[in-house]
Amino acid sequence: MINQNIETFLKDLKNNIQILQNVPNFSAYHFLSMLSSEVEFLGKILCCCDSVFGKEGISRFTFSYAILKLNAFKDYQQFISIKSKIGVGLFVEKEDNKEEYNINDLVETVNKKINSDIEIDFYTDFRCSFSHCQKPTDKLGISSKTNKAIYKNNSVYVLDALKFSNDFCSAIDEILKSSDKNVSKYIKSNWLNIYDFEEHNIIEIDNSPIEVITIENNAVTGCTIQQ
Repeated sequence: MINQNIETFLKDLKNNIQILQNVPNFSAYHFLSMLSSEVEFLGKILCCCDSVFGKEGISRFTFSYAILKLNAFKDYQQFISIKSKIGVGLFVEKEDNKEEYNINDLVETVNKKINSDIEIDFYTDFRCSFSHCQKPTDKLGISSKTNKAIYKNNSVYVLDALKFSNDFCSAIDEILKSSDKNVSKYIKSNWLNIYDFEEHNIIEIDNSPIEVITIENNAVTGCTIQQ
Protein backbone atom coordinates (compact mmCIF):
# COMPACT_ATOMS: atom_id res chain seq x y z
CA MET A 1 0.00 0.00 0.00
CA ILE A 2 1.33 3.44 -0.90
CA ASN A 3 0.21 6.70 0.72
CA GLN A 4 1.15 10.03 -0.78
CA ASN A 5 -0.28 13.52 -0.42
CA ILE A 6 -1.01 15.84 -3.32
CA GLU A 7 1.86 18.18 -2.43
CA THR A 8 4.44 15.40 -2.87
CA PHE A 9 2.69 14.10 -5.99
CA LEU A 10 2.78 17.55 -7.60
CA LYS A 11 6.46 17.99 -6.83
CA ASP A 12 7.18 14.62 -8.44
CA LEU A 13 5.05 15.58 -11.45
CA LYS A 14 6.94 18.83 -11.95
CA ASN A 15 10.26 17.03 -11.64
CA ASN A 16 9.23 14.44 -14.24
CA ILE A 17 8.07 17.15 -16.64
CA GLN A 18 11.42 18.91 -16.36
CA ILE A 19 13.22 15.63 -16.99
CA LEU A 20 11.19 15.06 -20.16
CA GLN A 21 11.91 18.60 -21.32
CA ASN A 22 15.59 17.68 -21.50
CA VAL A 23 15.21 14.35 -23.29
CA PRO A 24 16.72 14.78 -26.79
CA ASN A 25 14.17 14.54 -29.59
CA PHE A 26 11.31 13.76 -27.20
CA SER A 27 8.06 14.09 -29.16
CA ALA A 28 6.04 17.21 -28.40
CA TYR A 29 2.93 15.20 -29.23
CA HIS A 30 3.58 12.63 -26.50
CA PHE A 31 4.42 15.47 -24.11
CA LEU A 32 1.24 17.44 -24.79
CA SER A 33 -0.89 14.28 -24.71
CA MET A 34 0.21 13.83 -21.11
CA LEU A 35 -0.16 17.48 -20.07
CA SER A 36 -3.58 17.93 -21.68
CA SER A 37 -5.24 15.72 -19.07
CA GLU A 38 -3.00 16.94 -16.26
CA VAL A 39 -4.58 20.41 -16.54
CA GLU A 40 -7.89 18.86 -15.52
CA PHE A 41 -6.09 17.23 -12.59
CA LEU A 42 -4.99 20.69 -11.37
CA GLY A 43 -8.57 21.92 -11.64
CA LYS A 44 -9.80 19.07 -9.49
CA ILE A 45 -7.15 19.83 -6.87
CA LEU A 46 -8.43 23.41 -6.70
CA CYS A 47 -11.89 22.03 -5.85
CA CYS A 48 -10.40 20.70 -2.58
CA CYS A 49 -12.76 17.74 -2.57
CA ASP A 50 -12.03 14.02 -2.88
CA SER A 51 -15.42 13.29 -4.46
CA VAL A 52 -14.66 15.38 -7.53
CA PHE A 53 -12.00 12.87 -8.60
CA GLY A 54 -14.61 10.19 -9.18
CA LYS A 55 -17.33 12.38 -10.65
CA GLU A 56 -18.23 11.86 -14.31
CA GLY A 57 -19.13 14.57 -16.80
CA ILE A 58 -17.13 17.45 -15.35
CA SER A 59 -13.94 17.34 -17.43
CA ARG A 60 -14.67 20.53 -19.38
CA PHE A 61 -15.39 22.47 -16.22
CA THR A 62 -12.46 21.31 -14.10
CA PHE A 63 -10.12 21.87 -17.07
CA SER A 64 -11.58 25.34 -17.60
CA TYR A 65 -11.41 26.12 -13.89
CA ALA A 66 -7.67 25.42 -13.79
CA ILE A 67 -7.02 27.61 -16.83
CA LEU A 68 -9.19 30.46 -15.56
CA LYS A 69 -8.12 30.30 -11.92
CA LEU A 70 -4.35 29.94 -12.20
CA ASN A 71 -2.39 33.00 -13.27
CA ALA A 72 0.25 30.77 -14.88
CA PHE A 73 -2.34 29.96 -17.57
CA LYS A 74 -3.32 33.58 -18.26
CA ASP A 75 -2.21 33.40 -21.91
CA TYR A 76 -4.71 30.60 -22.57
CA GLN A 77 -7.72 32.05 -20.75
CA GLN A 78 -9.04 33.83 -23.84
CA PHE A 79 -9.50 30.44 -25.52
CA ILE A 80 -11.79 28.96 -22.89
CA SER A 81 -15.42 28.59 -23.96
CA ILE A 82 -18.32 27.30 -21.91
CA LYS A 83 -21.41 26.29 -23.87
CA SER A 84 -24.09 26.62 -21.19
CA LYS A 85 -24.61 27.60 -17.57
CA ILE A 86 -23.68 25.03 -14.96
CA GLY A 87 -24.84 24.44 -11.41
CA VAL A 88 -23.38 23.03 -8.23
CA GLY A 89 -25.36 19.81 -8.65
CA LEU A 90 -23.36 18.91 -11.75
CA PHE A 91 -20.25 18.53 -9.68
CA VAL A 92 -20.42 17.12 -6.19
CA GLU A 93 -22.72 17.25 -3.23
CA LYS A 94 -21.37 18.08 0.15
CA GLU A 95 -21.52 15.08 2.45
CA ASP A 96 -22.44 16.02 6.02
CA ASN A 97 -20.31 19.16 5.68
CA LYS A 98 -17.19 17.03 6.15
CA GLU A 99 -15.46 18.21 3.01
CA GLU A 100 -14.30 21.74 2.34
CA TYR A 101 -14.00 22.94 -1.22
CA ASN A 102 -14.55 26.04 -3.26
CA ILE A 103 -17.21 24.62 -5.59
CA ASN A 104 -19.24 27.83 -5.70
CA ASP A 105 -16.18 29.74 -6.81
CA LEU A 106 -15.62 27.15 -9.53
CA VAL A 107 -19.15 27.60 -10.85
CA GLU A 108 -18.95 31.39 -10.71
CA THR A 109 -15.53 31.52 -12.36
CA VAL A 110 -16.40 29.14 -15.19
CA ASN A 111 -19.85 30.60 -15.85
CA LYS A 112 -18.27 33.95 -16.69
CA LYS A 113 -17.09 32.40 -19.95
CA ILE A 114 -20.50 31.35 -21.28
CA ASN A 115 -20.92 31.59 -25.06
CA SER A 116 -17.58 33.23 -25.69
CA ASP A 117 -17.08 34.11 -29.35
CA ILE A 118 -13.66 32.57 -29.98
CA GLU A 119 -12.07 30.87 -32.95
CA ILE A 120 -10.68 27.91 -31.03
CA ASP A 121 -11.95 26.11 -27.96
CA PHE A 122 -8.90 25.15 -25.90
CA TYR A 123 -10.75 22.30 -24.21
CA THR A 124 -11.96 20.73 -27.46
CA ASP A 125 -9.07 21.57 -29.79
CA PHE A 126 -6.31 20.86 -27.26
CA ARG A 127 -7.39 18.77 -24.29
CA CYS A 128 -9.90 16.40 -25.91
CA SER A 129 -8.05 15.97 -29.17
CA PHE A 130 -4.70 15.26 -27.51
CA SER A 131 -6.18 13.04 -24.79
CA HIS A 132 -8.07 10.86 -27.25
CA CYS A 133 -6.22 11.24 -30.57
CA GLN A 134 -2.63 12.15 -29.57
CA LYS A 135 -2.78 15.30 -31.70
CA PRO A 136 -4.65 18.63 -31.84
CA THR A 137 -7.55 19.36 -34.15
CA ASP A 138 -6.85 21.02 -37.50
CA LYS A 139 -7.55 24.38 -35.86
CA LEU A 140 -4.40 24.17 -33.73
CA GLY A 141 -0.78 23.72 -34.80
CA ILE A 142 2.25 22.87 -32.67
CA SER A 143 5.60 24.64 -32.40
CA SER A 144 8.40 24.89 -29.85
CA LYS A 145 10.88 27.40 -28.44
CA THR A 146 9.08 30.49 -29.79
CA ASN A 147 8.25 31.54 -26.21
CA LYS A 148 4.76 32.46 -27.43
CA ALA A 149 1.90 30.66 -25.70
CA ILE A 150 -0.58 30.67 -28.58
CA TYR A 151 -0.20 32.80 -31.70
CA LYS A 152 -1.91 32.92 -35.07
CA ASN A 153 -0.08 31.88 -38.22
CA ASN A 154 -2.31 32.63 -41.21
CA SER A 155 -5.57 30.76 -40.47
CA VAL A 156 -4.14 28.40 -37.83
CA TYR A 157 -3.42 29.04 -34.16
CA VAL A 158 -0.10 27.63 -32.96
CA LEU A 159 0.65 26.33 -29.46
CA ASP A 160 4.24 26.38 -28.23
CA ALA A 161 4.78 23.01 -26.52
CA LEU A 162 7.79 24.07 -24.46
CA LYS A 163 6.16 27.32 -23.32
CA PHE A 164 3.04 25.42 -22.27
CA SER A 165 5.05 22.88 -20.29
CA ASN A 166 6.89 25.72 -18.51
CA ASP A 167 3.58 27.42 -17.76
CA PHE A 168 2.24 24.13 -16.41
CA CYS A 169 5.21 23.87 -14.03
CA SER A 170 4.51 27.44 -12.92
CA ALA A 171 0.89 26.45 -12.30
CA ILE A 172 2.09 23.65 -10.02
CA ASP A 173 4.23 26.15 -8.09
CA GLU A 174 1.22 28.43 -7.83
CA ILE A 175 -0.83 25.67 -6.19
CA LEU A 176 2.01 24.64 -3.89
CA LYS A 177 2.40 28.26 -2.72
CA SER A 178 -1.32 29.04 -2.68
CA SER A 179 -2.55 31.51 -0.08
CA ASP A 180 -5.99 29.88 -0.20
CA LYS A 181 -6.31 28.08 3.14
CA ASN A 182 -8.52 25.35 1.68
CA VAL A 183 -6.01 24.59 -1.06
CA SER A 184 -2.94 24.68 1.21
CA LYS A 185 -4.70 22.34 3.63
CA TYR A 186 -6.02 19.98 0.97
CA ILE A 187 -2.71 19.37 -0.80
CA LYS A 188 -1.22 18.11 2.47
CA SER A 189 -3.90 15.48 2.97
CA ASN A 190 -3.38 11.84 2.01
CA TRP A 191 -4.64 11.39 -1.52
CA LEU A 192 -2.83 8.55 -3.28
CA ASN A 193 -3.95 5.54 -1.23
CA ILE A 194 -3.66 2.55 -3.53
CA TYR A 195 -2.15 -0.91 -3.66
CA ASP A 196 1.06 -0.33 -5.56
CA PHE A 197 3.22 -3.42 -5.56
CA GLU A 198 6.19 -1.63 -7.12
CA GLU A 199 6.02 1.37 -4.75
CA HIS A 200 5.27 3.72 -7.67
CA ASN A 201 8.49 2.76 -9.47
CA ILE A 202 8.50 1.79 -13.11
CA ILE A 203 8.39 -1.98 -13.52
CA GLU A 204 11.56 -3.32 -15.11
CA ILE A 205 11.15 -4.62 -18.64
CA ASP A 206 12.25 -8.15 -19.45
CA ASN A 207 14.92 -7.72 -22.13
CA SER A 208 15.20 -11.41 -22.98
CA PRO A 209 14.83 -12.34 -26.69
CA ILE A 210 11.30 -12.84 -27.96
CA GLU A 211 10.06 -14.95 -30.84
CA VAL A 212 8.10 -13.24 -33.57
CA ILE A 213 5.71 -15.30 -35.68
CA THR A 214 4.62 -14.07 -39.12
CA ILE A 215 2.34 -15.51 -41.75
CA GLU A 216 3.25 -15.03 -45.41
CA ASN A 217 1.40 -16.74 -48.26
CA ASN A 218 -0.22 -19.14 -45.81
CA ALA A 219 3.22 -20.23 -44.57
CA VAL A 220 4.22 -19.66 -40.95
CA THR A 221 7.76 -18.39 -40.40
CA GLY A 222 9.50 -17.41 -37.21
CA CYS A 223 12.44 -15.37 -36.07
CA THR A 224 14.00 -14.31 -32.78
CA ILE A 225 14.78 -10.67 -32.07
CA GLN A 226 16.59 -8.94 -29.23
CA GLN A 227 14.60 -6.26 -27.44
